[in-house]
Amino acid sequence: MITKYIWSSNIETQNSTSAGAFFLIAKEFFKEHQGRVSVYGCAFDDNFTVSHIRIDHEGGLVKLQGSKYVQSNTSGIYKNVLDDLKKGLFVLFSGTACQVAAVNKYVGCYSERLYSIDVLCHGVPSPSLWEKYVKFLKKDHIGKISDIRFRNKSKSNRLGYMLKYKVDGNKKTVYLDESFYYKAFIDGTSLRPSCYMCPFVGEYKYSDITLADSNNKVFHSTEAISLVLVRSEKGKMMLDSIDTLCECIEADILSELKTNKKLSKPTDFPMERISFYTNITEESMNVNVAFKTFVVNRIKNAIPTVIKDKLRRK
Repeated sequence: MITKYIWSSNIETQNSTSAGAFFLIAKEFFKEHQGRVSVYGCAFDDNFTVSHIRIDHEGGLVKLQGSKYVQSNTSGIYKNVLDDLKKGLFVLFSGTACQVAAVNKYVGCYSERLYSIDVLCHGVPSPSLWEKYVKFLKKDHIGKISDIRFRNKSKSNRLGYMLKYKVDGNKKTVYLDESFYYKAFIDGTSLRPSCYMCPFVGEYKYSDITLADSNNKVFHSTEAISLVLVRSEKGKMMLDSIDTLCECIEADILSELKTNKKLSKPTDFPMERISFYTNITEESMNVNVAFKTFVVNRIKNAIPTVIKDKLRRK
């Protein structure tokens, strides 16, 4: 299996979660198969519901950028993929490993022109929980909420684990320990029951490429980089297609397996999960953060990553 680190200086990848490998691959996919292409991935709608959508032009790819830490609605999508394949289109499908497995099973013998990318998955919370949290945010703020983003990389936060959104155009930032939804997701207490027993972790994949974040601090140490695992000849073709658009080096997969547990095992089941969904109220979503914590979070975020790394090494 080919494993690579990728970094891109392309301004269009700044809205992507890490190095924007999917965005670059999808963009080249459109160019290579002009007029005979559809790309599928998950996006927010106007109500911030997360669903898989079909993109038939390069300009629509911006909708698929960025992480959505919610189970995506795929209703009708697999049929659409099969219809496209039967019409002779080349299809690029992006989703979690279980979604990629599902679409491969569904299209069966029509998979010759199906190219698939799975995004390494921590697990997904229930869409109903996300709906409740969005309602809570709307009630908590006076004004229109827009532009919700789960990850916001910057010079001071390489991987960008913070929730950002706008209220009447004014930016709001919520850090992990300040957000009921985000903290429960990262801690693993809000995931679907099947996620703790996921059979698609490790080598049991249907995808041509697996994309993941990497915390490698040698290759572009202050930037967000992607880990790419190529699992098929189609995957190699996709990676080769962006060779001139990014920097790409051999990955230290042994180091990644040590630091990124989702490459080899599902998220552990926490005991708090047993009662988590029975105790959700507006009051429980309203996380009261100590003033000291509030200040420390913002000071940490103001310190450039390069300085943080130097301080850690001392």
